[in-house]
Amino acid sequence: MEIGLRFNKRERRITMGHREELIQRSIPFLREVKDMTPGADMEKWLNKKYGEDSELYRELSRLIKLGVEEGWAANVEVAGRNYRRSRIQDPRRDVPLQHYRRVHGQQGSPYVQGRARR
Repeated sequence: MEIGLRFNKRERRITMGHREELIQRSIPFLREVKDMTPGADMEKWLNKKYGEDSELYRELSRLIKLGVEEGWAANVEVAGRNYRRSRIQDPRRDVPLQHYRRVHGQQGSPYVQGRARR
């Protein structure tokens, strides 16, 4: 497994890779939701606190898109090209929920996650 660090030639320093950056950015959020019960109330809370206009949503979205471009996110087809997933992190004691997966659904696909459609 990669350690998630890379050497930035231009700045001549070691930097965190996008995968590790996504994991580190996600840990506080995962700690916050780890004991919540999935359902309509949690969905409303998530959309209100971490909806598309939130800093967290924008940052995770940016990192996931970079992961797709780099080939480590949403790189396993589940139900054709419109529904893919990947294991972002193997189990680790310091990461809530033990492992972290990202599911990606293409726009227009019935699998796309996001705000509830009513």
